[in-house]
Amino acid sequence: RDYAGAEKRFRAALLEDPQHTWALTYLGHTLYQMDKSTEAKAAWRRAYAAAPASDAGLKAFQKLQYVERRDKELVEEMEERIRGL
Repeated sequence: RDYAGAEKRFRAALLEDPQHTWALTYLGHTLYQMDKSTEAKAAWRRAYAAAPASDAGLKAFQKLQYVERRDKELVEEMEERIRGL
């Protein structure tokens, strides 16, 4: 659970190979755990764009879809609560 250390290592790996889909995918997971949702989604988008048919690209796409759906539901719930005030 050393997310700061993991982020540092994934970013170092990406300096060597900016299209490394597993590094991008796991960087996204790490950033998400660190409450850096915007950066996490960007990493997942890059992983998917780099290799959409790969296992890493598909995992990134699935996580991105899940998080975006969850964000949308949260916004809708908040809007509903505001309307009810």
